[in-house]
Formats: sequence, C-alpha cells, structure tokens
Amino acid sequence: MYIMMKAVYSHQVRKKVIARFLELTKDNPPNPAVKVHSTHTECGKLVTIQIEEVAPENLGQRMGEYMKTMMKYEDIEGFEYEVKGTFSAEEGLKLIE
Repeated sequence: MYIMMKAVYSHQVRKKVIARFLELTKDNPPNPAVKVHSTHTECGKLVTIQIEEVAPENLGQRMGEYMKTMMKYEDIEGFEYEVKGTFSAEEGLKLIE
C-alpha cells in the first residue's frame, strides 16, 4: 500500500512553501519508505507529489501524521493539499479479480 500526498500552490508562494519544507525536515533523515518525491507544473501552479510505501496496518497512523504535517502549511495563502491511501497496480488488480 501507499500514501500519496499532493500539494498545489502558486508560484508566488513557492519561497514560503520551500522555506517551510526545509524547516520541517531539517532534523529528519531521508525516509527510505518514500518512493517518489516530485514537483511539476499543472494549470499554471506548482504541484508536489510524494508517495510513501506503508504497511496496511500502519496506513491510518501515517495518514494522520501526514495530515498534521500538511496543516503546518495552512497559513500560506492558496496552499492546498490532499492525502490518500492507494494501491500498487498489483494490489489493485487483486481486489477486482
């Protein structure tokens, strides 16, 4: 199973978002469970996606931790995010067979 976090924000607030990210992660070593961390543009906004592999029994706890972390960006105007659990293609196919 995976947790996918998607954040969307305007170019005008990118420096605030980056500063907050660096502040929140400065004392944390890289998380080996994070499989993807990417940034691209979409409809004129910056989009950051992070995908972390997680054991199904830890999904609820990790989603709560992600949501608490993402709420630390709420004072940045126009910052939006979503956190959701998702399956790999193999896991998903097993559910619909």
